[in-house]
Amino acid sequence: MDKWNYKRVVMFTIALLAVVTVFSVSFAYFTIELREGELFTTQGGVNPGTMPEINFTENQEGVSLTNTYPMPDSAGIKVKDVYTYTVENTDANKAVNVVVSFEVLNNSTLEDNLVNYLLNGSINTLVSNNTTKTTSTNYKTAYVIDTYTLAAGASKTSNLKLWINENGTLENAQNKRWSGRIVVSAAFVEE
Repeated sequence: MDKWNYKRVVMFTIALLAVVTVFSVSFAYFTIELREGELFTTQGGVNPGTMPEINFTENQEGVSLTNTYPMPDSAGIKVKDVYTYTVENTDANKAVNVVVSFEVLNNSTLEDNLVNYLLNGSINTLVSNNTTKTTSTNYKTAYVIDTYTLAAGASKTSNLKLWINENGTLENAQNKRWSGRIVVSAAFVEE
C-alpha cells in the first residue's frame, strides 16, 4: 500500500472513531436525561436507630421502570427490572427479627393501590399490607412488605419487582409519578 492510501485509511479511521465517540457520549447523555422522569424509583436503607447491627446491600441504586403501563400480574412478574437486596445479621450471638417496609414519597401522584409487587415469589398490592410509621416526613405512607428472623451471622437475599396493576387507566395512571424506598428495621429476638 502506498503512502497516500495509508494516510487516507488512518484519517478515515480517526474520523470514524471521533463520530462513534460523539454519538456514544450523546446517547449516554440523552439516556440519563430520559431516566430523570422515571415513573418508579426505589432506594434502600437501614432504619436509623436500629439496635442490632445489620448490613443492607442492594444490587443497584433503586428500581427504575420506564415506559410502563397497567398490566395483569402474569405480565408484571415478567418485568425485567429486579431490585435485589440483602439483609445480614452481623451479630455473632443473637438472632434478629427483621421488618422490611416500603415507604412512598409525599410527591407521588399515582395511587398506592395501583402498584403491585412480586417479592420472593409472592404477588401483593401495597394497600393489602399492614401500614406502619414512616421514618421521615418526606414519606406519606409505609407498608410492611416482609418480616422474618435471621439467625446470628445469617443473611437473606430478596428480589422485588414492581408494576402498575390492571386497575390502572388513562385517567388514574397516565402521567403519574410514584416513588419510594425500602427501609429495613431489626430487633433482637426475645429469649
